[in-house]
Amino acid sequence: LAAWNNKPFVKVLLMFGLNMIVFMPVFTIYVTQYGLRELGMIDASAATIAIFMQVIKIGMGGFVGHWVDKFSAKRVATIVPLFGCLSLLPVLLIHNQYAVYATMGMSALFLTAMWASFFALIYGLPSPENRSGHYTVQLMFSNLAGAVGPIIAGVMCDRWSYRPTFLALAVASLGIAWLSKQMLSSVSANAADYA
Repeated sequence: LAAWNNKPFVKVLLMFGLNMIVFMPVFTIYVTQYGLRELGMIDASAATIAIFMQVIKIGMGGFVGHWVDKFSAKRVATIVPLFGCLSLLPVLLIHNQYAVYATMGMSALFLTAMWASFFALIYGLPSPENRSGHYTVQLMFSNLAGAVGPIIAGVMCDRWSYRPTFLALAVASLGIAWLSKQMLSSVSANAADYA
């Protein structure tokens, strides 16, 4: 399969999957559950948080895209895990509903930057004749990561509760940032290489 022989693509895909496994469940499910279960937020808060995140994604999407273009998708992909760590700080340091909203707002920016940087690389690395196969592999891998991540985070939350899980993921994100820098070192930072 051409996708597996494209080593830069495989490295980008592995780092994208790792970011999805670590961050997607916590920012799309478990921080909100923490607010509902441990802080006593009303059920309607879940809808308010979802709307709040969408407004931030739409409002800041153009800015984030410009930022990714300016600094290169590769560079942003290597620092995105650090922003994931920063996004968890409000719920780690403050035990109230405002911290949940702060974390979810920051996570909306994080998720936008993650998608923009990794998709620029994933969609730009394959040559035109191999793109459909590469994209199929990416979809299968993304779906697998999207299934595994919530199970892992759910087990962690059940065993340790929410905040210790968030702390463990914040610490893990520092390792992911280091690993991203190593894994993506051979990937070009020049946007012209992804035409």
